[in-house]
Amino acid sequence: MERVVCEVRALAVLPTKELAQQVCKVFTSYAEGTTLKVVMLAGQKTFAAEQASLSELRGGMRRSLADIVVATPGRLVDHINKNSGFCLEHLRFLIIDEADRMIDSMHQSWLSQVPVSSSDAAAEAAVFCHAQTEPREAAAAGPPPAQALQLHPRSVQRLISNPYPETRPLDFPQGLTEYYALHVKQKPLLILHFILRMKLSPILCFTNSRETAHRLISTDAAARGIDVSGVRCVVNYDAPQYIRTYIHRIGRTARAGKAGLAFTFLLGVQEKNFLQMVAEAGSPGIQKQIVKPENLKGMEARYEQTLQELANAIKDEKAK
Repeated sequence: MERVVCEVRALAVLPTKELAQQVCKVFTSYAEGTTLKVVMLAGQKTFAAEQASLSELRGGMRRSLADIVVATPGRLVDHINKNSGFCLEHLRFLIIDEADRMIDSMHQSWLSQVPVSSSDAAAEAAVFCHAQTEPREAAAAGPPPAQALQLHPRSVQRLISNPYPETRPLDFPQGLTEYYALHVKQKPLLILHFILRMKLSPILCFTNSRETAHRLISTDAAARGIDVSGVRCVVNYDAPQYIRTYIHRIGRTARAGKAGLAFTFLLGVQEKNFLQMVAEAGSPGIQKQIVKPENLKGMEARYEQTLQELANAIKDEKAK
C-alpha cells in the first residue's frame, strides 16, 4: 500500500492516553510493510517532538509525514491551535472511540475545532463505542456496524446535539458473579481480606476520586476499553453513581469466557438505590457479601506493614 495523498486522512480520538497507546499500537501493526505512517498525539512526547513527527519542510513547502493520527482531545486541540504544520483539511475518516464519554466531556470543545468540509462527498465519520456492552442477541451475532456520518458541519453538529441516537440495553459480562458489602469503614481491610484469605489476585480497584486513587489503583479512566490481563476481581471502592459506569468497571474482569468477581462497597443509605439500579439494568443477580468482624481482626497490623512496604518501594524507585 502506497501513499496516494500525503496528508492526514484518518483521525482517531480517544479519551485517555492509555487507550490511545493501545489503538496506536494496533494501527502501527496493520500499517507494517506499507509506507503509511501512524503518529500519536497524547503528550507522551514534547510538543516539539510531536510537531516534528507530523510534518516536514521540503523545498519551501510543508509536507505531512502522518497518514493516521491517534490523539487525545486536549493534545489534538493544542496542535490544531498552535501547530501551523498540522492540517486536517484532507481528513476522510474521523473515529471517535468511547463516543458517549467523549461527547459528555465537551469542555475542550475538540469536536467543533476539527475542520470539516462538505467538498469531499466521500468523506465519512466512523463513530465507535467499543466498550459499550451490546444486547445479548447482538453480541452473539458479532459487533454492530459503526455509525457512519457524512463529514460536514451539519453532521458534526448533529453528533454533538444527539450523541445517543438509539439506546441499547446494557449487557453484563457472562461468567461474572456480583457482590456488595456494607463494611465501609473497613474498606482497606476488606481488600486485604480478599487478597490474603480469599486468594483473589490480581484485583483492579476503582474509586470515584483522584485523591483516593493515589492511595489505591485506578479512577474510571481505566474502566473504558483498557484490557488489563488476568484480572480475577474488580472492586468498586466507591459506589458508581451511574449504571453505565458500573458496567464499564465490572467489564474489566470475566473477559474472553473466563470467570470473574465484582465487589461493590456501599454505604447503608446507598444500598436500596444501588440494588434497584443494577436490577433494572438486567443484572442476573447481586449477592450481599457478609464478612464477619472477627475475620478482619489482626489485619490492622498487616495493613500498616503493607503501607510501609509500599512507601519504601516508592522511595527506592525515586532514588534510582
